[in-house]
Amino acid sequence: MPRRSLKIDFSEVENIRFKCINYCGKCCFYQAPVLTTADINRILKFLESKSDEEYENFILAWTAYPGFDKLNNENFKRYKESLKYFWIPFQMEEAEEGILICNYIIRSMPSTGRCVFLNPINKTCFIYPVRPATCRFYPFSIKINEANTYKIIIAFKNCPGIGIGKPINKEEIKETLQRSLDETQRDFTIYKKYIQDKGIKRIERERIKKIKDIDAALMEFERSWFEQYYLGKKSDVKYGEKMFIEPFAELGLIPPHPIIVSYNNILKINKALS
Repeated sequence: MPRRSLKIDFSEVENIRFKCINYCGKCCFYQAPVLTTADINRILKFLESKSDEEYENFILAWTAYPGFDKLNNENFKRYKESLKYFWIPFQMEEAEEGILICNYIIRSMPSTGRCVFLNPINKTCFIYPVRPATCRFYPFSIKINEANTYKIIIAFKNCPGIGIGKPINKEEIKETLQRSLDETQRDFTIYKKYIQDKGIKRIERERIKKIKDIDAALMEFERSWFEQYYLGKKSDVKYGEKMFIEPFAELGLIPPHPIIVSYNNILKINKALS
């Protein structure tokens, strides 16, 4: 696939200086970075390279809040395994066959909204070298206009790193944007082909039940899943009528997500019993 020629407007940030401040972590709350399948695989590979000592140091900080078990051999393995499932569904659309998952974001801790990879003690990122584009752009963001020009804007003016350090690195921004667009386009093409090959009948937007309701139902199940997994609480979730479909997992591009698998399996059982 030929690369698109990017037109980038740096006028708003032309004279801006920026430096990421160590041990800050302000950008790691309520951001929900969107992930491509390439992002997911890069992070998974990076997590595999981490030593048990690195995991232990991170998990000790990660669980340093009331409600979490004291770290021992058994729950260390459990917490470590859960970090391998750091992504959750983001955009979804309804079809006659089920709820299609279009893409994913990095999940946040349900109690605080902090990114699952943020060390809450020293405010460092566990996957910093392979962080996704949203994180790399911070505190800047991208707007595209009618002329297909990508304008770089300051999205978070309260970032303490603005105004210090060196002028922004335009080449780095260009490279990050180009890679992100290439990977997003690749995923979109694969997703579209999956729907065509499967003959999936998407429901017209006017007829879709509020997608926020679907999203809220899955988020509620995710919350319950983690409370059961970590805290031993009983599930109080009401299940929907349709199963979730993960095109990228079905195609083997990413692993199936255990939350989605669990939800679908319970829905199957409930339907069989009704």
